[in-house]
Amino acid sequence: GAKWDRASSSRPPSRPPTPIAVRAGGRVLPQIAVLKSVNSPLTGLGERAHLATPDIGLETHISDVVNIILYENLRDVTLVGHSYGGMVVTGVADRIPERIAHLAYIDAFVPEHGESLMALLKATGRSMPGEVRGPFVVPTWVKPGTVPPMDGPQPLKTFNEPIALTNPLRERIPTTYILTVNPGAETDPFDLFAARAKVKGWLVEKLTADHNAQRSARSELCALLERVR
Repeated sequence: GAKWDRASSSRPPSRPPTPIAVRAGGRVLPQIAVLKSVNSPLTGLGERAHLATPDIGLETHISDVVNIILYENLRDVTLVGHSYGGMVVTGVADRIPERIAHLAYIDAFVPEHGESLMALLKATGRSMPGEVRGPFVVPTWVKPGTVPPMDGPQPLKTFNEPIALTNPLRERIPTTYILTVNPGAETDPFDLFAARAKVKGWLVEKLTADHNAQRSARSELCALLERVR
């Protein structure tokens, strides 16, 4: 996910926005750095891959982002999650809704209380995005010898751990869902979550791009995020 720290009444209005983007597999969304981002690396992924252990789960990643916000004393944040990042930002908003001004989901999973990423994958008819090797899910599309930046192994616990959502204040946060539309695809598994978004009364926007819009439609995505936040 990403987040924008917008000026609040308690802060000088000239303070620039501070985006954070979070995704699964490897890295945060570096392309969003054009919006002056503060990266929120997830434990065991990307530049923190050396910290990977089987014990890392969804709650670990939620705490990663919560602590960035708290220890940087960020307020009026727009938090953006891509793909698996939707699981993370939902949990963050549940823990500290008073710090979040806007939520944005980019082709992301939208969980309800008690749901895991694995359960949502099954609900969309999708299989595991990679090969399970022991306690990790390894991206099979990354060729041996590929150097960073790249997608890397993700702890299996992040797929299996259900999310706990207990704070009703989270539901009051203005939220946008951005569904990427790939003209060449017959079906879109994220239609399910765009439909959930509509039922919740969120703003739903469509963007012509593949699932990784931060790469294939960088400029268009940044412009859309600037407009809706």
